[in-house]
Amino acid sequence: MKILTEKNRIFELLMIPFLTIVFLRNALEITTIPSWSLLVIAALIAVLADRNGLLAFAICCAPLSSVFQYKYALLFIIAAYILRFSRKIRINFFLIALFVFFFVWESLHASVYVDFSYIEFFRSLVEILFLLFVMNNDYPDLDYGRIVRALAISVVVVCVAILVYQIRSFSLSEIAHLRFGTIKGKEDSEFMASFNPNVLNILCILPIVCLSQLIMRKESKFIDIPLIATLAFFTFMTMSIKVIVLGAVLLLLLILDQRNPGGVLKWVILFAAAIAIVYAVLNSFFPEAIETFSARFEKDDLSNGRIDLLISYHHYLFKKFKNMFFGIGLQDNLTRLTAMGFVNVPHNGLQELLVVWGVPGFVAFLILLGSFFKFAGKKKGEQEIINLVPFIIMLVFVQFAQMVTSGRYLLLFTLAFLSMRYTFKRGKRQKEAAEVAKETEQEPVDQPISQPIGEETI
Repeated sequence: MKILTEKNRIFELLMIPFLTIVFLRNALEITTIPSWSLLVIAALIAVLADRNGLLAFAICCAPLSSVFQYKYALLFIIAAYILRFSRKIRINFFLIALFVFFFVWESLHASVYVDFSYIEFFRSLVEILFLLFVMNNDYPDLDYGRIVRALAISVVVVCVAILVYQIRSFSLSEIAHLRFGTIKGKEDSEFMASFNPNVLNILCILPIVCLSQLIMRKESKFIDIPLIATLAFFTFMTMSIKVIVLGAVLLLLLILDQRNPGGVLKWVILFAAAIAIVYAVLNSFFPEAIETFSARFEKDDLSNGRIDLLISYHHYLFKKFKNMFFGIGLQDNLTRLTAMGFVNVPHNGLQELLVVWGVPGFVAFLILLGSFFKFAGKKKGEQEIINLVPFIIMLVFVQFAQMVTSGRYLLLFTLAFLSMRYTFKRGKRQKEAAEVAKETEQEPVDQPISQPIGEETI
């Protein structure tokens, strides 16, 4: 059917019941609605939605990862894309070789660890497979704004569901002293919206970043400002110190993208106004939350143990050649690290790569990230700072978190790649104007032949 191969709004129509079920199950605890119903809707989206709808749903799996079996949904999307849009797929042997390496390198750990499971092995590589699959395709009709807004709305629904559950279960003063994200008492429940506050922090920040891109390039819609305000509120409620670092990086990048002092001043004022508004709202309704956030800066160790963890893993890596070269493997890495005596996983993305896959895996993954620039499909000088903002924000964030062991972060890196792939309208107009000016300068101009009056020409 023609409607199934061209642009349609089936994705948005199916996301309404999807997000409604998520809210009912998590906010109101109506668990009689089975979690597999979400997987059924995901399958319908894979079969019926257009290409941008498929991409949008896959990216939305980042905030929805704890509410259903999202890895199967990603496989549905990959399979449906291959079957429905095979003409849009390009075969790139470099990307295929990268995935083969990850596949083989992880498989080698099966000979070392007796608890290795090939089912879990395939599940652990789904997000990398999806990222490489996205890089392997052309997107002349990429609707970046649609994808970003779908992500932002999904994050808001999940956050509201968590907040409603907490309001139903605890007093406001108790909620204000909790770091927003983890549902107390529901941490280990199956398919419930419960996130580590640090995870929820970046899930809120990245949509804010991407929506800011659209505003800067005059591609925003009326819903963008309310979404940013809501996400900013939930970002603060996570009480993560990283929000200051990431906010400063974002402001710096937005300033660097400006070409006049007026634009710089505008973004400084907007940032100051946003902080003031969030502070006023919280001070009015959750004054204890501000006290709790301020208390986090009074600790002797602002890194919250990350520096000690970094040093511990540093000693582990250099203790044996095998530790640095081979790693422990991606699958079930937390169990293995716990057995070794570690109380937590690495909280530095680069160090985590070495712990999991050793030097070969470390180099291969950095090559993968570096290839973003090649496969973004832009010539030298065409990649604007604004396109790189999500990618840089993610690179900064994973220095305080994980990189390859968290599927959510790999999906967010996929969004960062799409940002690099996208040509914003203002940038496109500027590029076309420059090309026209260049052609005009190079075209020969017919000059009239002058001659003295009365002189004959032969």
